[in-house]
Amino acid sequence: MEKWDEKMLLLHLVPIEMGTSQWIIRKNTNDRSLFIVGSGEVTIFGRTTTTIKDGGIFGCHEFVTGNKWEVDVICNKAGTLLKLDYDTFTDLVDTSSKAAANIWRRVVKRLCWDMID
Repeated sequence: MEKWDEKMLLLHLVPIEMGTSQWIIRKNTNDRSLFIVGSGEVTIFGRTTTTIKDGGIFGCHEFVTGNKWEVDVICNKAGTLLKLDYDTFTDLVDTSSKAAANIWRRVVKRLCWDMID
């Protein structure tokens, strides 16, 4: 991703401070958002348990489909999440379509990998 695209993305991400044991997402929540773990660590509790660390992303399925969350997400190491909701993403499409296309491509790629696992 080019520097301009990165800057445009950063302008649209909302930082969320999270504390240990804090609920990030509860199962059946309707939140069409993508999350990036800036620092800290979260655990996703669903059919399997997955830990996401610095730089990891989650919420690809919900972001793409708009479906309710089928998992619980809890912080197990304090840090910062970066949140991109779908409405903000559509604004990014208008202001920087190239950055939006790069994000969409990465999200779909991640979603495909999740489906393989």
